Amino acid sequence: MSPTQMQIAETDRLILRRSQPQDLKAFIAYYATERSAGNGGPLDELTAWRGFAIELGHWQLHGFGMCTAIDKTSGAQIGRCGIWFPKGWPEPELGWTLYDGAEGKGYATEAATAMRRHAAAQWGLPHLISIIALGNIRSEAVATRLGATVESDWTSPAGRKGRIWRHPKEAA
Repeated sequence: MSPTQMQIAETDRLILRRSQPQDLKAFIAYYATERSAGNGGPLDELTAWRGFAIELGHWQLHGFGMCTAIDKTSGAQIGRCGIWFPKGWPEPELGWTLYDGAEGKGYATEAATAMRRHAAAQWGLPHLISIIALGNIRSEAVATRLGATVESDWTSPAGRKGRIWRHPKEAA
């Protein structure tokens, strides 16, 4: 797949592209920390590797998925953002994760806005939710900035408790 086929969306500061094998190291490093608790972590290296492989396979099954977010200026991976819809989820979910050092700069809101627009225009997904782990106030703040509102509490098939936030319908 060419680099242009890998790129999904772009903002003033970010490139959002399909994840590639070289993104695995940062993914594993994130999931080794307590910061990943809202996303099912921390995970050992093998379990994180499997999670990365699942995300790559998600693209094959659905034609959409999570992307790696790249800072245009530095070229550094700053996190992930995209659409996640595994078996057992009620609807496609807009999700975001920032790696250490990327918080507090507006990246999550910027990436999620771009992905929400792309999901509606390119993938026919104008109605999205975000499922946010209970107590994850940073992600709740991002959801609020995106105009999402709390819809209901939810328990994942794995037993993790979260809250469903409904995003406003995006024009196709």
